[in-house]
Amino acid sequence: MQLAGSVGIMILWAVLWAAFIAIPVLGIYALWRFVKAYERRGAERSELSVLKDRLLRVEESTGEIHERLDRLAEEQRFLTRLLRERSDAQVDA
Repeated sequence: MQLAGSVGIMILWAVLWAAFIAIPVLGIYALWRFVKAYERRGAERSELSVLKDRLLRVEESTGEIHERLDRLAEEQRFLTRLLRERSDAQVDA
């Protein structure tokens, strides 16, 4: 019976040593994963700010293109009216 007791104690010591090694290792691994996730989150925020700046520039350039197209349309209406008036004046003459 004494052999069974010593095997039980050896198993208990093995479990305790495994716990003393496994718990800190798992804790360090979990901390490392947390830090990496936090760093990625910070990188995503900086990437978002870059994308936000780019989007603002696209919106500004789209607005400028809209203004230019409005001016071109107005010029085209003016020239069309001017040519129509000239052609009407030539027909009358």
